[in-house]
Amino acid sequence: MHKIEVNESILNKIFDNIKLGAILTDFNLNILFINPKAIQLLELDNLNYTHKSLYSLFPLFIKEKINPILSQVLTSKIEVTHNIDINIGNESNLIPRILRIFISSFILEVSIINITIHDISSEQNIEILKKNLIRNISHELKSPLFNIQSILETLIDYYDNLEKNEQIEFLNIANQEILRLTRLVNKTLDLSKIEKLNEFKNETININTIIQQLLNTYQFVAKTKHIEFYLEIDKIHLIEGNPDLLFQVMSNLIDNAIKFTAHSGQIVIRVFTYQHNIKYNRRFFHQIKNKTTLRIEVSDNGIGMVPAKKLSLIETLSNPKSNFYTFPGLGLSIAQNILGKYSTRIYFRSINLVGTTFWFDLF
Repeated sequence: MHKIEVNESILNKIFDNIKLGAILTDFNLNILFINPKAIQLLELDNLNYTHKSLYSLFPLFIKEKINPILSQVLTSKIEVTHNIDINIGNESNLIPRILRIFISSFILEVSIINITIHDISSEQNIEILKKNLIRNISHELKSPLFNIQSILETLIDYYDNLEKNEQIEFLNIANQEILRLTRLVNKTLDLSKIEKLNEFKNETININTIIQQLLNTYQFVAKTKHIEFYLEIDKIHLIEGNPDLLFQVMSNLIDNAIKFTAHSGQIVIRVFTYQHNIKYNRRFFHQIKNKTTLRIEVSDNGIGMVPAKKLSLIETLSNPKSNFYTFPGLGLSIAQNILGKYSTRIYFRSINLVGTTFWFDLF
């Protein structure tokens, strides 16, 4: 009896120092040992669970998931090991909490079940972030790469038919896209970098110039679908801000408009000011003469959105960080995250088979 008590004491000390959750049961699933880490991972009260049923530890949804595995282990005539990943978070958790549970049998003089619990949330989230970052980067790089390809193909196919100034214009546009591509790669478009506002230097920029650069950039894509651009700008607008971020926001709006506008459609870009009576403490692009609000709209006469699509997009724009890597609306989610850091945001209205308008205000 003394030997058993000594062995039990040694096991308890070993189990207490194991960094993973550990539980031992007999083949009747009565708990022989459970260490503090298992109690912590399963969010249990710090009570004495020895000799209680294993099922007393788990909520119903975990019982249902591990039951088939336990049945296989208990009925096997040889020693076996199975594992399962279980998400124990709830819908309010933006970051999932995942436990990997290993269940093994040991057939000795007394057969026992060994259960090891490992919190793999960090590993899973790192993997998710890696995949999402790749998706994010590929989405943002696609537009300049396509534009550069279109420009080069045009130069190759029609070089002899182009005037010298046209050749230079095409090369200048390609050069601008290459420079933008370089900036995108360097910044990796990671939200953590968007968080650090001091990484982006503000300067005085002409909003009309930015829009003209966008039109030059997208003219090749638009021509392939015979889409016409129309500008409605009331005057020249000088603002204080970061041209790359503004270009990125506008680029996503125009890219979406082209994507969802049918052959021979129209896209209208409007820039105008209006009076407001609201005081804003934080601003994205500081207008030099800040007596008015600057609004930028991108309208198309494309396919529009059905109610279900609108609801999905509203959810994406309402929670851009949690939906940052989901479709639809990845580009819009990126733009919304940028604008959201400066207390402004994207709005939209859409009618199915009529068209869609996106807009945002600069204070």
